[in-house]
Amino acid sequence: MTEKDAQGAFAMLDLNANGRVSLPECAAAVMGVFKEREYLANSLRDTKMIVKKLGFMIGIGIHTVFFFIYLLILGINAWQVFVSMVPLLGAISFAVGSTVKQTVDASVFLFVTHPYDVGDIIVFNDAWHRVEEITLPATVLLRTADSAKIWYPNSLLVNMPIQNVTMSPPLAEISTFVVNLDTPNTAAEDLKAAVLKYVAERPNDFTSKVTTWFDLARDQTRPNKLAIKISVEFAYNILNPRCIVARGALFHFMLQHLQSKGIEVTNTLQPLLLQQGLPGSGLGPGGLGPAGLGLGPGPAGGL
Repeated sequence: MTEKDAQGAFAMLDLNANGRVSLPECAAAVMGVFKEREYLANSLRDTKMIVKKLGFMIGIGIHTVFFFIYLLILGINAWQVFVSMVPLLGAISFAVGSTVKQTVDASVFLFVTHPYDVGDIIVFNDAWHRVEEITLPATVLLRTADSAKIWYPNSLLVNMPIQNVTMSPPLAEISTFVVNLDTPNTAAEDLKAAVLKYVAERPNDFTSKVTTWFDLARDQTRPNKLAIKISVEFAYNILNPRCIVARGALFHFMLQHLQSKGIEVTNTLQPLLLQQGLPGSGLGPGGLGPAGLGLGPGPAGGL
């Protein structure tokens, strides 16, 4: 194993990014790998089941076509047979027409659009869900707020905006620091330089994409205030357990930097980005997760 591989393995095991790997962290990281393999196996199983059902339906259509071809080969008037079967076909289409349409829509949704896989965390209707099972008529979801298992028809999910948190790109967060009007114009660039040096020393947690700018404070109770805004991109998305510790450490570093420059920071509370935790991952209200630490758009998200 090379030194680079060893560092990558250590970073994967060090869930709380404190520079040490404990036995619970190691066990949790290994269990996470096995969980991912389990989700992959379940996804392949569900795909095979769906393809099998689609093959059965396509087979019925092919056999129906060949039935009329056989009539032509045997010298039977296929047109008269078809006319005599029109009432029966009309009744069948009336009975199963909507089912066939839903099946086609679900097939396009699952195989062409493909918005999620088994094990993904998705958000719709302002609620977090984990995908447990995918079938042709419905998707089985586990609502993370109360661990309720829900069967959602795919025909309804087709028309819903769905956010796939698992497949989302690395988190890019904007932090806002409310400062006085007499703050030097160089404060934003000084903060950017300090943060660039900070993230360069932590390549496993951050990228080099850092942007700062001045803006007006959006708080009616504190007029005559400016806001220093800084956007920092993480090396992973918000589901990574390291994100919580890295985000908190970065915010405190930026706050201490501004205070060391004699800049008074008077932040206001801002909305939380995540309101529900993820059961089984330690992420949740009052815990070490998004709702517990208040991950949100801005520095006042509870950190």
